[in-house]
Amino acid sequence: MILSLAAALALSTLATDHTSVAGPEPVTLAYTFEGLGAYNYTRSNSQTQLQSMFGQNTTTTSLTTAIFSRELVETLDDGNRVVAEQNELRTYSESLQQGDFDFDASKPEDESKRTDPRVAAELASTDWTIHYIMNPQGEILGIHNTDEINEKIAAVKDAELGAQLAKTHEEEALINEQDLFTHLLPAVPVAEGDQWSRTITVAEGPMSTSIVQTMTVESIIEWKEGHRVVVLIEGDVSLSLPADFPDFMKITQNTFTGRFIFNTHVGAITEYSSDMTLVMAGSPNPSMGEVSVTNKMHSEYELDLLLD
Repeated sequence: MILSLAAALALSTLATDHTSVAGPEPVTLAYTFEGLGAYNYTRSNSQTQLQSMFGQNTTTTSLTTAIFSRELVETLDDGNRVVAEQNELRTYSESLQQGDFDFDASKPEDESKRTDPRVAAELASTDWTIHYIMNPQGEILGIHNTDEINEKIAAVKDAELGAQLAKTHEEEALINEQDLFTHLLPAVPVAEGDQWSRTITVAEGPMSTSIVQTMTVESIIEWKEGHRVVVLIEGDVSLSLPADFPDFMKITQNTFTGRFIFNTHVGAITEYSSDMTLVMAGSPNPSMGEVSVTNKMHSEYELDLLLD
């Protein structure tokens, strides 16, 4: 069982906890998207699962690399922003017990793999633009061009691919894909040492997960016409399991750590990385040995270019 990052975003709320430390003049962190036009990022996501059961070990891995762009379309009367985003898949690979799969969009020899269900939907929607409604703290509030997206889905001739795109492009699914990586900013100005927190509630079928994230300002330096702010993330993961889940399986490790850099000169996060580890272990009978499942997820993205 690998917990997908998209699924880990079903519900998200910003906690009110905020601890301030005396120091230099606080800095406001808010998405403004000033100065760059289109913001071009490179991102990668990886997942690894190790299952150990009665002396037998099984490992599965997946890695995705892509580029995406964000551009401010308009600022609404309420102060929220409409931000256009496009994604382009570069590579996808996975290693399973049944065999490996590798895809590279730049390789002509991989042309025949473009219809594979593992990459087809992302490739089919490469030129689609999603208009996210985002508040200054990065919370995704909705989708501004839902009708346009639905028209594109309806135009897909392959019924199976169309159904897959309809599922991945539901408003909630689109919000969930973004919110974990953008909804990170505090509602008030911060200085070095300041902290704030938020709780992410995960709903995936009968199971729910809560991630409590605490952000701490590590450093603030003057940069260009603004400030470069480095923020550390520490989190704790807890699970609410379905009634039929084996009761001998207990969480033995649950961590979420990360880091991001917010640059007020451009009004956006310019670097982000996070790692989540969840280990469950136990034994139905001491004579049978231990069963353990380890899930590790890594995500990162970085702005490709900063203006001088």
